[in-house]
Amino acid sequence: MVVEIFIRSEGGGSDSAPAFSFSGNTNTGIHNPGTDQLAISTGGSRRYHVDASGNHNFYGNTGFSSPISSNYGPTFNEGGNDSDTRIESVGNANMFRLDASTNRIGIGTGSPAYDLH
Repeated sequence: MVVEIFIRSEGGGSDSAPAFSFSGNTNTGIHNPGTDQLAISTGGSRRYHVDASGNHNFYGNTGFSSPISSNYGPTFNEGGNDSDTRIESVGNANMFRLDASTNRIGIGTGSPAYDLH
């Protein structure tokens, strides 16, 4: 017995109506937002996007269960948003804390009082 759970729509699709979706869940799937691009949506919202140059964009919170490596220098918070960055160690939830609203960095503290604290 074959059960059809996959739906293919016409055109490239969109975030809310992906070209490839699932029966009973038509706002979740894969679509083509532009030339040489690929996007994945869940609940009608874009979650992942690859452009023609191979750049990847994640939307929403992203968790990794393995180490992350980079062959080039990573840039965090390129948009200059008020978004803190925190690195934990064993026993210290604020081993490194970048407070974006105050432009301060704390080492071993979650509330840096100086530029480097």
